[in-house]
Amino acid sequence: MITGKDTKLRIHLSPRDREKFGIISARAEEITPENLDEVFSFCRREKAGLLIARCRTTELGAAQALEKNGAILTDTLVVYLRNLVRTPIPEVSGKYLIREIRPGEEEAVRAVAEEAFRDYRGHYGADRRLEGVKSGEIYSSWAGRAARERDDTHGVILAEKNGEVAGFALVRISRPGEGEGTLEGVSPRAGRRSLIQRDMAIGGMNWTRQRGAKRLLASVSLNNVVMQKIVIRLGYEPFLSYHTFHLWL
Repeated sequence: MITGKDTKLRIHLSPRDREKFGIISARAEEITPENLDEVFSFCRREKAGLLIARCRTTELGAAQALEKNGAILTDTLVVYLRNLVRTPIPEVSGKYLIREIRPGEEEAVRAVAEEAFRDYRGHYGADRRLEGVKSGEIYSSWAGRAARERDDTHGVILAEKNGEVAGFALVRISRPGEGEGTLEGVSPRAGRRSLIQRDMAIGGMNWTRQRGAKRLLASVSLNNVVMQKIVIRLGYEPFLSYHTFHLWL
């Protein structure tokens, strides 16, 4: 849930990170120089050993303060915005069947995620202290859980080819009138990865529009040039950007 004016600090413990890393982990978003002491107080109070922190790239003071305290930069995200009303949603290519997940396909989503993210270097992979953590396991756990817990505000879009799941996209309604694409993965064996990603992105646009969303957000790593090209060609525009830091406490 991201808006241009929504700059209030959000901080919480992350049971999922603790489960994966075996350490109490905290996540904080919208960090500024003014609220950094509040973040550190929360971590001390909760005995957190790892802080995963995000600040807007415009908050250079926050980034510098985090680095001064020993944090390392692990990723930069670009948030793109698509107006779903002003500009028509494109048609899919027709080369893949784009549809919602069906009961019993949760394991297929988890398996595709494990393949798709096996060698992915997001902010977890950029932290040398997490070298033993397998990216495929992190994202497959996320995707599998999302597939099992889906509801009318959390959807899973699939790309099917020859009766097999070739890719998945997680989407959600983050607030009234606004949707967000949260994760997308394609099996390395599926071929034409960029086309599948494009078609699933369109599927996500249709899913959120059908639920009343007027705009859709997509967060893309700055290093993921292919996905940035896809969303730009689909009518998305740059909206916000964030740095992600890891701080071991």
